[in-house]
Amino acid sequence: MPLNTTERREPAIIRVLGACGVICTVVAVVAGVAMLLMTWATGSAPILLTRLSLFLLPLGFLMLIAAIAVAGAHRRRPRSQRPESSR
Repeated sequence: MPLNTTERREPAIIRVLGACGVICTVVAVVAGVAMLLMTWATGSAPILLTRLSLFLLPLGFLMLIAAIAVAGAHRRRPRSQRPESSR
């Protein structure tokens, strides 16, 4: 029996938070690696790379945690109380 995809749709906020969290985390990791490589090669790195890693990595993780929390709350809610768009 095929799975009805309209019943399994999660709210858009979960997808948005998850995607933004992954993008922030990936950018922060790439900036961190670039900072380490530049520091190793030249002895110093631009302050922008340091700031990107310091701000985006925690922000990305917080967004991913928020997406997990919203998904958990959505799953816990009885089907009769869910909005029409997520049924």
